[in-house]
Amino acid sequence: MMRAPVLSKISQAWWKSAVVYQIYPRSFKDSNGDGIGDINGIRQKIPYLKDLGVDVIWLSPIYKSPQVDNGYDISDYYDISKDFGTMNDMDALLSEVHSSGMKVLMDLVVNHTSDQHEWFLESAASKTNPKRDWYIWHKGSGVNGDQPPNNWRAAFQGSAWTRHPATSEYYLHLFAIQQPDLNWKNPEVRAAVFKLMNFWLDRGVDGFRMDVINYIDKEDGFPNAPITDSREFLQSPRIHITDKPRVTDYLREMYEKVFEWRPEVKMTVGECPDSTIESASQYTNPANKNLQMIFHFQHVSLRSKIPGKSYDFVEFKKIWANWDAKLNANNGWNSIYFSNHDSPRTTSRFGSDKTEALRSASAKCFGTALLTHRATAYMYQGEELGMVNIGDKFNIEDYQDISTVNQQISRFAPTTRLRCPPNGGFTTGKPWLKMNPTYQTINAELQLSDPDSVFHHFKALIELRKQHEIITYGDYTVLTLEHPTLWVYLRRLDDEALLVVCNVSEEDGTVIVGEWGDVEVVAIRVSNMVI
Repeated sequence: MMRAPVLSKISQAWWKSAVVYQIYPRSFKDSNGDGIGDINGIRQKIPYLKDLGVDVIWLSPIYKSPQVDNGYDISDYYDISKDFGTMNDMDALLSEVHSSGMKVLMDLVVNHTSDQHEWFLESAASKTNPKRDWYIWHKGSGVNGDQPPNNWRAAFQGSAWTRHPATSEYYLHLFAIQQPDLNWKNPEVRAAVFKLMNFWLDRGVDGFRMDVINYIDKEDGFPNAPITDSREFLQSPRIHITDKPRVTDYLREMYEKVFEWRPEVKMTVGECPDSTIESASQYTNPANKNLQMIFHFQHVSLRSKIPGKSYDFVEFKKIWANWDAKLNANNGWNSIYFSNHDSPRTTSRFGSDKTEALRSASAKCFGTALLTHRATAYMYQGEELGMVNIGDKFNIEDYQDISTVNQQISRFAPTTRLRCPPNGGFTTGKPWLKMNPTYQTINAELQLSDPDSVFHHFKALIELRKQHEIITYGDYTVLTLEHPTLWVYLRRLDDEALLVVCNVSEEDGTVIVGEWGDVEVVAIRVSNMVI
């Protein structure tokens, strides 16, 4: 059993109890028949999202971009990609979402830009350009300076350094060649970032999800990365780019320049690959004025040493219990997610999609866990339908993603679109990405009319979350930490208790509630479980 420390009173905030629904615009809803989802398509689905009960809509990047990395390579922060619409469309979306009682969270990608951004074009033009120091430039190594400055490997393979022909110096890109890293040590860069953030907040955006924000400070001197694979020259630079000391200083400055002076509370969540609980506690402690919460990757990166199992469920539970306990002990705040645009579908990754019954039960099981933890809950489009991975139904040429092509591990497993027949209801044209053939049986149209569907299970849970503060703020105790298939936990707040039972086995299970004390069973809605 693992029990988090009981705090005297957790401070309440709208963003703590929120349920956030991530939309990958390209794959959500196409309004004009060009096969690409767009802003006006999202507007058409506002009633659907309102009916589901979510509080915040998180938009993956919609800025102007060459789309080398599907919008995470931004060429103009002040404009909308023509694929998605216009600024007028965005203004209309903000107005309609707010009128429906929901909020909008935008993706913010400021560790790097596109190499087509005017900032980089100026920076690359000459060594004396005023914006030269807006990016990270370095002389090459070797006798002729024709080798990269160090052995850092980019996330999308190859060296993290590329030599630019205009000056023969190398620029740093932790991701694609076309995504040069900004130099956050330069106060002009930080001022420019804060300016664009204020632009969008003034326009009505309610907060930001900050892409790889814990990478914005790099170790001085750019030392070689330690050798973890002796077969290769290029090595992971993780130790030199993750949670470095100046990140908290930059985030505090951001808070002061962008958020602190505003009368309304905005939402901030930082994507923090490889972050530790200690760093997360520092980022999310309100006294440090950094972020409200972060996304960590420990659970979605989990693998199993047991043949035939995709992950270790006991370790999975320990990860969640550990993050909950330590963040709350340090006055921080947690976020919970099982799937997003970069990771597989929840049902396929953590549950089972072998049969329709198992798919539905798995989706409900993990939906229950998602929405009953002490954390802000993030769900990915289609998660409320129990959508599944495409599996081996696609060939590599069917993908349009730099990471997938390089690594053949799909980030598009979760990006197939929200579906209603025919053609998934996504578009009247040819979809930009091949349809998952399961759309004929797993779709919104069928589930909206079925009171026992995954959709209605999610809807009921979201409503339950709104009605009971214990779900957001209650103490969290795992009762079956070492059990291989049961995830049973107790939530307590004052004199109220809530017992949650999740069974991840493909077999029915039996639970005797009395094993865990005097707990009144008020409502039970759990699949493949006898209580």
